[in-house]
Amino acid sequence: MTRNARLLVIGVMLFSIRLATAVQNRRVPQDSDASIPLSDIRMRDVCILPDSTTQTYYMIGPGWNSVRIYTSKDLKIWRGPKTIFQTPDDIWGDIKVVGIWAPEMHTYKGKYYLFLTFDTRHMWPEQWRGWRPRVTRGSQILVSNSPTGPFTPFADHSTLPVDMMTLDGTLWVEDGVPYMVYCHEWVQICNGTIEYIQLKDDLSATVGEPVKMFHASAASWPKTDEQDGNTVTDGPYLYTGKTGKLYMVWSSYTETGYTEGIAISESGTLAGPWTHQAEPLYTDDGGHGMLFTTFDGKLMNVLHSPNNRDARPRIFEMEDTGETLRMVGEFTGEETRSGRQVPRPLYRDPIFDAPTDPTLCFNSESQKWFMYYTARRATAAGVQGVEWIHGTDIGTAASSDGGATWSYMGTADITYGKDRHPDDYTYWAPEVIWADGVYHIFLSFVPGIFRDWDHPREIVHLTSRDGIKWEAIGPVDLDSDRVIDAAVIQLPNGLWRMWYKDERRDKSLCYADSPDLMTWQTKGHAVTDYNGEGPKVIHWKGRYWLIADCWRNGMRVWSSDDCTNWTLQDGRLPGNHGDAVVSGNGAWWFYFVGHKRAHIDVVELDVVDGVLTAGDPGQPTFIDLKSIREAER
Repeated sequence: MTRNARLLVIGVMLFSIRLATAVQNRRVPQDSDASIPLSDIRMRDVCILPDSTTQTYYMIGPGWNSVRIYTSKDLKIWRGPKTIFQTPDDIWGDIKVVGIWAPEMHTYKGKYYLFLTFDTRHMWPEQWRGWRPRVTRGSQILVSNSPTGPFTPFADHSTLPVDMMTLDGTLWVEDGVPYMVYCHEWVQICNGTIEYIQLKDDLSATVGEPVKMFHASAASWPKTDEQDGNTVTDGPYLYTGKTGKLYMVWSSYTETGYTEGIAISESGTLAGPWTHQAEPLYTDDGGHGMLFTTFDGKLMNVLHSPNNRDARPRIFEMEDTGETLRMVGEFTGEETRSGRQVPRPLYRDPIFDAPTDPTLCFNSESQKWFMYYTARRATAAGVQGVEWIHGTDIGTAASSDGGATWSYMGTADITYGKDRHPDDYTYWAPEVIWADGVYHIFLSFVPGIFRDWDHPREIVHLTSRDGIKWEAIGPVDLDSDRVIDAAVIQLPNGLWRMWYKDERRDKSLCYADSPDLMTWQTKGHAVTDYNGEGPKVIHWKGRYWLIADCWRNGMRVWSSDDCTNWTLQDGRLPGNHGDAVVSGNGAWWFYFVGHKRAHIDVVELDVVDGVLTAGDPGQPTFIDLKSIREAER
């Protein structure tokens, strides 16, 4: 791509974002005193001020060249909106202000202050060829005796130096001295920065010169244009943690869109030094967050997502771990969804980039959750037909944070079949459970590497004391030479039940029972509505649920009261061959996505009107797998 083409792409992307802001601002609702739930508010760059004087939450955001406010007593139901500030035509003299960005409201020494970014089309004399317009744009402070105005500016120009393109100013008070922390925009300096400057005691003007805190490129997560080096800084907001560290949330862009990250000052001061957490806080095309504490003492982060014309405020409960801040769950107005937000995709195999057929088991010895999966050889050279799906090992990954992030551990220590097929063995679709002090894996074994599917396969049983090194028990006798994809749970009467695919049958989903996991009696078809593979069965919310990969018919779901007689439901789950994991009061669906190159993702499960449903993969998912063993029943 040429330099001019890259600049055009960047320009179009940023123009689209600003256009979305303008479009949303132009369609702002009329002033109202109506009650509205949090989920129905459409507004970006929001700020929530908990006012202890009135025991009221004030949510402010931009209108079309105005500032709008909603009020709430509980964060659930909001009244409004009302306009609390409308930009006068002559606020900056002859320079016409065309928009307001990122309004914030702060209380300081008994007064209310608006920190606003005013945008104009007033071109600077110095313009760069092939670059975004360099215009008069800056952050300004206004004051009022009331949170609903009227607000009065201190001057007819930005509070920050007028020769700088600045935005997203916020108030910070350190050792009794007020400062404005703000972004020096990348349009002027290419590599955006976050800076601070001292304010007079009445916040009417600045004192001294700006101090740079860091460039956007100092963090590893923002996306930087390789040729031109432009990187965005947006929306800084600060909070002092319980151990004295100073945390800053701020936003930029990554491959997934608008993103919020965190910077940390170990000294607890604006002077830093500042370090950047490698993993962003929020990656699902949302950001420009700010932090506030509820009247009952909970730390919250409000941001907007998605970063387009449908942007809406989303509130997340936060945890101060002492080392960093992390999202605990989303506040929806009903209850806080617990857990930690997962990245998208959840996991990729670093060797062959095609993890499939995941299964999970808590490993008590390491106090981590283990994921076992078929490590398809998507990147293998010189293969023909479906050879890349053969010759596979069982990959393993571990999570120490309740299933939110996963680290590759290598391949499982399995030797079954290698005495006969040292170089051409195939392992598929592990099912791992723990019972009476022993880990059990039921593994699909194919004796060779083949270009097609027409070859024998068997389910083999292995055991382990640590979930890492496996010893063979032997093949499971299921009266067929073409069986794969075991799923095993224990029934209330103590019997073990296995579901599997028998490729010798027209309707291939079958089941078998065992008193001891060693000897099995086949029972015939489990269901006959669809052919399928990769069955998974859980007991949750008073019912049994059978999930199977029915190819073009999707991940189909059946329910049962007795684990024998099954009823097909209309809904289906996302993805392909996966594992449903029940932990605590929640349940999650882990599945793979993609044909050749593939990855693992996860969504939360729910039961709605008797139907097993899954969350939208396009929306944030929060997970909190408990560090305890769950019964395989």
